[in-house]
Amino acid sequence: MRRSETNIANRIDVIDVLRGFALLGIFLRHFIARFDYRGNKYSHNGFLFRIDKLIETADYHFLTDKTYPIFALLFGFSMFLVAQSSNGKSSLRSYRRLLGLIPFACLNAVFFPDGDILGLYVIVGMLVLLLVKLPLKWIPYLVVFFLSQPLVWIQIIIHLAGGNVNVLNYHSSDFIKEVDNTILSGNIPEIAWTNLTKGQIGNFYGRWKWGVSARQ
Repeated sequence: MRRSETNIANRIDVIDVLRGFALLGIFLRHFIARFDYRGNKYSHNGFLFRIDKLIETADYHFLTDKTYPIFALLFGFSMFLVAQSSNGKSSLRSYRRLLGLIPFACLNAVFFPDGDILGLYVIVGMLVLLLVKLPLKWIPYLVVFFLSQPLVWIQIIIHLAGGNVNVLNYHSSDFIKEVDNTILSGNIPEIAWTNLTKGQIGNFYGRWKWGVSARQ
């Protein structure tokens, strides 16, 4: 009982509030996405057209543009707290927690093939836990390295060398289109398997390329 009270007392209230706000915004954003207000599909009615545009504008400025960066920041901050609690060492407990997300990621992917984010959290979380062991002086160098768009420079070098390898395009839209076709014409087992396999591959490739959406 004392341990539980101590944990509650040590929680940072502001972080919990921000996390709740971010999750609520992402929750609402997913509702908008599933009702397909994105994709420039507007009503022909003048009044409804203005409502659609208002929702689209509010979606970007108050949900997509705010809640995702907040949640990403809190994700890194949570990893920092984990590192502090383990004295700077990546604990097996943290890895087990991340691996425990995999079954939920697979279940989510069955129903939302291009919308699963838990699998990506597992991959990014593993990388972050590996970076915990690095000295803090390495962090600015890593930030500069990733902000310099290394894949773009690699593609430029390949192009100047006369190569035909494209490291920037993974044809994620092809995977998503195959998922859509299976949903239209396949049975339940086929849809579930395609969502879990090609849907996840297309989702990962899309997030690697665009960062936010797996659809073009």
